[in-house]
Amino acid sequence: MEKKRNLLGMLAMVLVFGMALVGCDDGSDDDDGGGGGGKDLKYSIQVKNQLTSPSSQQLSVARAVSAEDEVELYILNFEYCEDANNRGLILIANGDRDTGSKHTILNNAGWYSVNANLAVENDVNNGPYSSFQIRISKLRVGGADGTTYDFQGNSGVFFGHPTSIWNGGQSNYPDNFSGITMTDSTVSLKTVLTVDPDIIGEEDSEGYDSQGLATDPYKYIKVAGLVNE
Repeated sequence: MEKKRNLLGMLAMVLVFGMALVGCDDGSDDDDGGGGGGKDLKYSIQVKNQLTSPSSQQLSVARAVSAEDEVELYILNFEYCEDANNRGLILIANGDRDTGSKHTILNNAGWYSVNANLAVENDVNNGPYSSFQIRISKLRVGGADGTTYDFQGNSGVFFGHPTSIWNGGQSNYPDNFSGITMTDSTVSLKTVLTVDPDIIGEEDSEGYDSQGLATDPYKYIKVAGLVNE
């Protein structure tokens, strides 16, 4: 119980995905061959804690939480949604995504934390991606021996501003992602997920479940895509 209380004050957590993204056609052979100039892009994953506000400072001091707490998310799916076509830039899949013309099934779901270098081979498509969809099953703080929190339900959610092609244009979290654009000059894409410490609270208190995880944990995750050219 004391351990979970301490987790309330952990600093805002950032999952940094230095990702080389390539496009996927979501089961179609239609590919424009654009984006990234045909380069083989690479990506890696880094997780670190980030202090984001005075309130976070106060929480940290009050509860004496270490700024070096290891934070991980168990991600089942993550893919950016191309605005103009039914294609996605697939980053993570649970053996349930075809990566494009190569027709390779991507199966790299798991815990995402520090120094995970992953090989992904997809097609690359130019254009804006104003939304993404993600599916997370667990959050863990403190490594393999730390505390694990289970996300309730197992369906994916949309961040940003999807076009009508995706989810009928409906977003679960429109303010939590501002979009990216892929071009021929793109060499890599870093995706940063910042997790607010309020994602963990007191068990069974208002807005939190019996394990202390927010009943709507996704709303505490902000995402930025940083395109490198």
